[in-house]
Amino acid sequence: MNQRETKYRFWDTDGKVMFDWFTATQTAFNRGDRPILYESFTNPRYVKLQFTGLLDKNGKEIYEGDI
Repeated sequence: MNQRETKYRFWDTDGKVMFDWFTATQTAFNRGDRPILYESFTNPRYVKLQFTGLLDKNGKEIYEGDI
């Protein structure tokens, strides 16, 4: 059984910006603020979108909630 890669991206409902897991981790580690990673998963301000394991016709990753 193939398991899909576990990846997330986040929609910031206040800032109206999408950021990926890499951006979240780099921001947290550069600021020495690891709790931001926890906040990304628990704060309702951030909508968590999980990678589906599928790619669109252009090879772009498809996440839950994509149209």
